[in-house]
Amino acid sequence: MNDYYLNRLNMGRKVFACLDAPEHEPLCKNLPPLRLTAAIGEGRSLLAGLETLAQQQGQATNGSAADKAREEKELEDAAHELGRLVVRCCRAAGDEAG
Repeated sequence: MNDYYLNRLNMGRKVFACLDAPEHEPLCKNLPPLRLTAAIGEGRSLLAGLETLAQQQGQATNGSAADKAREEKELEDAAHELGRLVVRCCRAAGDEAG
């Protein structure tokens, strides 16, 4: 895994660490708009999937180039999905600059 994907993973972890901080949790947990709470849950699931894909990328790669390309595409797609979800969460919270 290269630095780009490692940075994406760390970004996702930091976002959820911030949301889970005791001083921030009362601001968004189970409060209107409830779709934000649902999006946060979806984001956690996507991050877990991204972490699983990243771990698989770190394993020995003795397979064919087509297999490697497919795995890289899956990891990229998961990273983009997580990024889109973070943008949606920030927009829903009214903080697009955050």
